[in-house]
Amino acid sequence: MYKNRSRFYATRFVQIAQQQLSLDDIEHGILRRSKIKLSLGYLNKWFIGHFEQQMRVAKLDPRIHFAHNCGAKSCPAIAYYSPEKR
Repeated sequence: MYKNRSRFYATRFVQIAQQQLSLDDIEHGILRRSKIKLSLGYLNKWFIGHFEQQMRVAKLDPRIHFAHNCGAKSCPAIAYYSPEKR
């Protein structure tokens, strides 16, 4: 169990195309198409950097919540996942 899960997800330790990204950057900026983290996916970010605009998915996929799981109480239960079995 992480004592400070927020800090873990906010720390920029993933490098993609010479950019340091956090797990939050990847989830909310790229996979959720530039949504504000605390808006439940409803509100768009006001200021979006060029890198994020280029790297984010073209279309939102609602299944992302089931494929990406942080272990929070509000997340679905973790189970075996296979992209072939939609």
